[in-house]
Amino acid sequence: MKLLFILLSILIIVSCNNITNSKKKFANNGITTVLNGRDQIDSLKYTCDSCYEIIKDKSVFDTIITIASKEAKAILKNKLSFKPLSVDISVFRKDSLFFTSGKKIDSLVVVLAKYKCIGKNGYGVEDEVESTSLIYLINNKVTNLVGKIIKDSLFLSGDNVSRDLNLYDDNGTITIQPIKLNGVVHLIVTTDESCVEDARLKIGFSDNTQIIVDSWNKFNCDNTSYFKLSFSNVALLQNKPISFVTFSEDNYIFCSVPENDKDYFIQYTSLINK
Repeated sequence: MKLLFILLSILIIVSCNNITNSKKKFANNGITTVLNGRDQIDSLKYTCDSCYEIIKDKSVFDTIITIASKEAKAILKNKLSFKPLSVDISVFRKDSLFFTSGKKIDSLVVVLAKYKCIGKNGYGVEDEVESTSLIYLINNKVTNLVGKIIKDSLFLSGDNVSRDLNLYDDNGTITIQPIKLNGVVHLIVTTDESCVEDARLKIGFSDNTQIIVDSWNKFNCDNTSYFKLSFSNVALLQNKPISFVTFSEDNYIFCSVPENDKDYFIQYTSLINK
């Protein structure tokens, strides 16, 4: 009988511990660990708005940290130089997003992670680098919704468009910001290339036609190239969905355009032509 009592006591304690661990949460501010560019454990300071209140499982939080760290590392020219510094995370519920099929997305949580790290550019110069990750949770599980949701329509605030065209691929990232100045449309393009000059941009359409433009900017190490579009270029963009974008300088970056961004320039040109 005494042995039976001891066994029952142990089972009760283990059961209580399991329940406690399953409900284990975490602080909104603290320090966690990630792997640096040399796969060594390094510390990462984090602050999180509403993590404790919305995210129920620490393993989900750990996955968010891992994704944000990998995406920050991916934009570096020298991956081995990646050293994490800090990440600011915002978590909020979103009840007005829909799949491209038109079906509403239920139980959706959006996570915005602004990451800071140290990394070296192509010339070996070490500097602080920032990146932003957008992560979706459905029923508290990390879910890839890239290209699967209907995005908010574009609008203009002065000369600036409400959101850039952000494209990602394993071989790099391309961010395009269109702007109309003195009646001419320019594309400000940011990529993984640290220093740029004489770059070439191609925008491809589903009918196999394409626009090819060369940058006009002088040499710079701001990751940014500038392209001027002709009126015929703009005419194509306002009528055709885009399917891919390439950027070539020292390296070649190819990015497919997800379904929910194919009409980006159709929307933009309709705004500037009003």
